[in-house]
Amino acid sequence: MYKRIVLFAIVISIAHSQQQLSFHEAFQRRLEVDSGLLALSHQRTVLSLSKELSQAFAPTEFESVLENFGQDEIEFSARQVFEAPSIRRNRLTLVDAELGIIENNARTYQDEIHYRLSMYFLESVHWNKRLALAEERLVLTEQILDWQNHQFKQGALSESELIRSRLETARQEADLSQIKTSIERYTMELSAYLDTSLISTALPMVLPHLPTKNAIEAAWKQPSSSPVIRDKQAHLNTLKAMIAVEDIPLISSFSLSAGMKILPELNQQFPIIGISIESPLFTKRKVAVKLRDYEFRAGMSELDNISSQFEIERERWMSRWLVADQQLSNLRASLIPEAKLLYQRIETEYRAGARPYLEVLDAQSLLTDLQENAMTLQIEQSSLLFELSLTLGVKIYEFN
Repeated sequence: MYKRIVLFAIVISIAHSQQQLSFHEAFQRRLEVDSGLLALSHQRTVLSLSKELSQAFAPTEFESVLENFGQDEIEFSARQVFEAPSIRRNRLTLVDAELGIIENNARTYQDEIHYRLSMYFLESVHWNKRLALAEERLVLTEQILDWQNHQFKQGALSESELIRSRLETARQEADLSQIKTSIERYTMELSAYLDTSLISTALPMVLPHLPTKNAIEAAWKQPSSSPVIRDKQAHLNTLKAMIAVEDIPLISSFSLSAGMKILPELNQQFPIIGISIESPLFTKRKVAVKLRDYEFRAGMSELDNISSQFEIERERWMSRWLVADQQLSNLRASLIPEAKLLYQRIETEYRAGARPYLEVLDAQSLLTDLQENAMTLQIEQSSLLFELSLTLGVKIYEFN
């Protein structure tokens, strides 16, 4: 009941609050409604119950024998089987290993949800940045259009130039409208993913702060947290437990029985006691153990190969990161400031009659293109960091 109240409160806050949507809120919401996690939870429960069963003793068997409907002989007995301690212990280890696989699958599944939701938030920032750029460009165009209208009324500007400016304004307004429509559609998609109702103003508009280079390097030094390695290690633990289960001891179990035999015709009765031993002398256990052992060796080789592949993946990732970082630095340090200065000068010279209007549009397009390139590189950097978190299983970059 308490969980339902908390969940209801989260839904209400998401649907009606004008504040920015918290990533933690959205993540917890998705965990609550995701049926895949529920299925893994049921699998975990099944294995937990099977673990309890594996610790239980074999049931006591009761037997009665009535020869000639009890006229010749009557026999009552109870039989209890006892397994070798190592068999029960190894069986428990196997169940624990299988539980480890389920736990790892659940962790990986949550990591994938975290990544997908992070990409949704990243897309929100992308659309909001595009919206801001489009609005900024439209403001510049409208300012020139206002000045042109004033000049046209005074007879100092041709009508064709005014019409060109109106067309450019209309085109930018159409682009702005298309972006707003895309934001609405995206908001509906995210609402469906979270199974709730969202408003676009509640979605994130800024990116998280970038981690330091040292933090990135440290993350690459922890490949053991990677879902791929965790999954392989969990299966190796299961194979190791299966080897132990297959290696049945010389005396695998023994049973004790006790009872009473009655001979009605002789009016005699006497107790009976029995013991039996089960031994895998003529089984194929050695072959089964050898088979599992080679499967385990193959798994260890695959694990070593995965670890070596991370070095290649690291170099590929770092190359993409460094290229994007260098390009973004160049844009911010020189290209964008110079493009802004160029636009301001050309606009001023245009108003003074020293430049044609087409040069104003070219300068404005150049500035906008550079700003969009910077935005794209920022989004690419963030996307790379989210990919890194998913690949390594270490979250060094998250939305608030």
